[in-house]
Amino acid sequence: MRVALYLRQSHDPGRYRDDEEGRAIDRQRAACTAHAERRGWTVDPSLIFPENHTSASKRRKRPIYDEMLRRIERGDIDVVVAWALDRLLRRPVELEDLIDLCEPLGVRVITVQGDLDFETPQGKLAARTFASMARFEADQKGERQHLSEVQAVEQGRPPRRRAFGYAKGGMTLVEDEAAAVRQAYKMLLAGSSLASIARYLNGERRPDGAEGLNGGRGLRTTLGREWEPTAVRKLLLSPRYAAIRAYGGEETGPGTWPAIVPEATLRQAEALLTAAERRTSGGSTARKWLGAGLFRCGKCDAEGIDSDVQSRYRAAGERIYSCRRKKHLTRLADPIDEAVLLVVEKRLRRPDVADLLAADDPEVARLTDKASVLRAKIKRIENDYGDGEISARVMREQKARRKGELDRVNRRLAAVTARSRVAAVVSAESPPEAFLALDLGARRAVIDALCRVVLLPGRPGRRPFDPDTIRVVWRA
Repeated sequence: MRVALYLRQSHDPGRYRDDEEGRAIDRQRAACTAHAERRGWTVDPSLIFPENHTSASKRRKRPIYDEMLRRIERGDIDVVVAWALDRLLRRPVELEDLIDLCEPLGVRVITVQGDLDFETPQGKLAARTFASMARFEADQKGERQHLSEVQAVEQGRPPRRRAFGYAKGGMTLVEDEAAAVRQAYKMLLAGSSLASIARYLNGERRPDGAEGLNGGRGLRTTLGREWEPTAVRKLLLSPRYAAIRAYGGEETGPGTWPAIVPEATLRQAEALLTAAERRTSGGSTARKWLGAGLFRCGKCDAEGIDSDVQSRYRAAGERIYSCRRKKHLTRLADPIDEAVLLVVEKRLRRPDVADLLAADDPEVARLTDKASVLRAKIKRIENDYGDGEISARVMREQKARRKGELDRVNRRLAAVTARSRVAAVVSAESPPEAFLALDLGARRAVIDALCRVVLLPGRPGRRPFDPDTIRVVWRA
């Protein structure tokens, strides 16, 4: 008899730790092996199918279970042993598929808690009854969890799932993770790209040569994975880190757990990450070169057209900047980048560098408060519609007007945040060194906040690089 074991444990972060779930799989393996041996069967180690962190109640794929079905179909398995039917499946439709597969092949399905017999009508009826009960229990569990989550929302308690930065239960901080969250927000507001922040969280060496986070080992997500830009974006947009409760994608009110960052920091991150155009940070949109999408074409500028330059390579391998709109200019990129960095560095060395500081903190607070008021008004409009006090047409009109106001506030907040990037550099002990220690995205953000760089076409007969063909217009 070719005996297979199927072992499954659902992932329940509110109840189990990873090591507890691993022990649950081990207990199932021991019980199923002993059950097979009592029948005089030997379990083939190549036919053990463990599936951890996997639900049988949802429509998600179960790759290990699917692999076992393929092995049954190929004729590699005579008997399947599981701890209980609800470990094997919980959806009646899956039971019918299993019956249709196993019955003609004569494959037996046995559980430690009682045999299943697909060869008789009575056996199939019993299996269907068990499957229906398992489905009922899963639905009941889902309803209990939903009611518990709604109650947690009303009381401002944290969600069940552990968030990066918080311990199990959500009421205490994991200090090294919380410090990394604060640094991630700080990097975003300084102009770093999501990709740069992901590299920082993964422990890669910093642009200034310093050792990476956690001695280079980095930190992992709550699922044990390396950080990617999309995961960083989700983290930075989560209101949970400002102790704000959310449910179904909507903020519901203040939470009862400690905040990792102030609400103003969260709102600045939202303004940056949800902006229609983001030139200086982003996941897949992060720039690889200093001036691409940032420096402007001089000829277009003279015509009153705002057109940036793009970076590409010549056949000889030289990197160049060219007008994105027309063939107005083609310039070697590296000398231009070096010249712009030198101009900014010199500006930061001047004794009047403090004049670049903008008193934006009061405006950040004012804009954050105004955005909170607008969000509250939008919520009241939705509640008034739900209570039948206003019609759907009035609700749509009022929401559109308030959301328009909120969009304008967020755009202003993003602009103020750009100024704060300059403040972080200027207030450093050595502003030039602080600027040069930034990663590419943060350098671009500071340059964009300080000045407007316009490239003019090269002049025929002049030397290959002419600094006079770069016009730096300092912002007020």
